[in-house]
Amino acid sequence: MSLTQIGSLDGAFETVQNRASDVPAECRAWWDNGLPDFVSGLNSQELVVPHASFQALVADDFFLKFGKCYWIESIELDMAIFGVVDPVVALRIYDDCNGRPAALAWPEFTNPAVTNLGQLGGALAGFTHYRFRFSIDLFEYGYRRLWVNPVGIGKGLYYWLTSNNGVVQGVQGQYQAAAFGFPSWTDVDQTGTNFGICTDFNFRVCGKCCWLLKDNSDFDTSGLSSIAFANGIIFGSRAVDNFQVPPGKDIEVCRIEAWMATNCDVTRAFMEIYNNDCDSPVKPASITLTGADVMPLYSVPPSEGIPGIPLTFDGLPVYKFSFTCPGVVLQGGQNYWLAMATIGVGTPFERATWLFKRKSECHINITQGQYKNIFLAGFQDFTQVEHPGLAGEPRDFAFRLYAAEPEAGETTPPPASEPTVGDGGGAKDIEVPTAAFESEIE
Repeated sequence: MSLTQIGSLDGAFETVQNRASDVPAECRAWWDNGLPDFVSGLNSQELVVPHASFQALVADDFFLKFGKCYWIESIELDMAIFGVVDPVVALRIYDDCNGRPAALAWPEFTNPAVTNLGQLGGALAGFTHYRFRFSIDLFEYGYRRLWVNPVGIGKGLYYWLTSNNGVVQGVQGQYQAAAFGFPSWTDVDQTGTNFGICTDFNFRVCGKCCWLLKDNSDFDTSGLSSIAFANGIIFGSRAVDNFQVPPGKDIEVCRIEAWMATNCDVTRAFMEIYNNDCDSPVKPASITLTGADVMPLYSVPPSEGIPGIPLTFDGLPVYKFSFTCPGVVLQGGQNYWLAMATIGVGTPFERATWLFKRKSECHINITQGQYKNIFLAGFQDFTQVEHPGLAGEPRDFAFRLYAAEPEAGETTPPPASEPTVGDGGGAKDIEVPTAAFESEIE
């Protein structure tokens, strides 16, 4: 079937955006809807000019598996474009409702990397084949169905190319164009004789599909201090807890989350990974991670126009710190230890407490946490937290770890030293969404 002319736009064509860098070749695709089959394509485009506007949208679905979690690094797709020298395309991702696109899951993504793949022939003569890769950089949990919608912006013609030659994964593509009698999302095989085939559209999702390796996320509002001072020169205190990598293959860390209460600058937070000797950590830490994403937690969540009530412990606000895809590969069949901490500048009022995992009948996973504090006699080496001077009972600490199989040739980076701040400590900008609320808070 030839390319349909639904949504054709006539008139002068203009250059509206300079081309971005070429699409990089690497894509670790965990969802592949298929390459373009060049059977057909459908117009997905918006144009707003004085006294007139036009919109036609095409969407196709993918899903996040139950029990898995995903780093959505990027989304890549191909379009056939006519009459535009430097195309402008945005990407919208929708949640699902009853097998149709619903509300936007996130604000639209723009400024993709673009590759010109050359002129098309046959029924597509005059069109240029472009590939777009949109940087997404999100970490999401299954189960969830989502819809991908590339949108050409401005004059010219933008057609999203079909894939799979009639084989449909999930729900067939959806089309919405009020100007052509489709005000609501409609199966593409119901769009009339110009198109009228049941089909998918090409795209692939790059990143990592991960699994839950350890879940101590049910945090308690109590814990032990974990802080370094004077730009990391003074060790201070550390709370540590352990986890196990199953025997067999090495694993790559997808994401580590930890729950900590602190009045320190959250951009100074860091995490350490220690090797294991029998049932204790081996000093010094072999890996240090900085640049956490930070989410404040609330006992009463914010609502529209009304600020929330922060969750606190001992007067300290509670945060979830997340380290996503840090490039750490760990050896199969080994135990490791984590420390969640932050750096203070040396004032007596700075505090940081790594929160305990909530107690239950069987709440210790592997062995109990340990603690070290160079300022306290008796705790200048790692000591089990059941010590009467610490928690007085066995406790674990609150963290959650996701893993994936490493890519070929991927290795652990060299050991890192004690983190230093002052110049930002290598940490990236911290995103603190003020409307965030963890559903697990009671």
